[in-house]
Amino acid sequence: MANPKITLFVDIGSPFCYMAFHLLRNSPAFKRCDITYTPILLGELLKMCDNKPPLQIKNKSDWLKKEHFRWAKLLHVPISTELSSRFPVNTGPMQRALTAISILYPDVLPSAISLLYLNFWNHHIYPAAPEQLHTIVAALVGSDKRAEKIISTSNSDEVKHKLMQATSSAFEEGAFGLPWMTATSTDGHKESFWGIQSMG
Repeated sequence: MANPKITLFVDIGSPFCYMAFHLLRNSPAFKRCDITYTPILLGELLKMCDNKPPLQIKNKSDWLKKEHFRWAKLLHVPISTELSSRFPVNTGPMQRALTAISILYPDVLPSAISLLYLNFWNHHIYPAAPEQLHTIVAALVGSDKRAEKIISTSNSDEVKHKLMQATSSAFEEGAFGLPWMTATSTDGHKESFWGIQSMG
């Protein structure tokens, strides 16, 4: 019998997506699942849905800042108790780097996502800065030469196309924000879920 499958669409700029990622990686409830992590561009997804970014919605921005700390505490997700002064950020360079890693070194992708999330949401390091991104990628793949290849590939048309294609796929699956997950049961039944609250 096939294992249950879950696809999580990922953008480093979403704290709630970080929590979903952390649960999928660490909760015993998901140990039997085959999990795929797919980098997308959250900003582009919101545009496709004609949605405003959450922080641009009156009252919602203040509520979300409190809410993500509440959920992080409840779920024991390592996250700073203060928002980074850089938030919200342009995650494009990070998302392209993750997409390049998914092409060149797919086995490293979950670790790369984890390290980028931790750097931004726990240590307030801005991983999209070229020197930071290169350092993080080099640590993951074990050499400056491989890191340079990833960074170079991240600026290619192939990566940009794949990233937009993944974002469009999320939209076609019904996504309007993150975290968005598609789950397939052992008998092939497929459903989609939005929000950290859907993982309880």
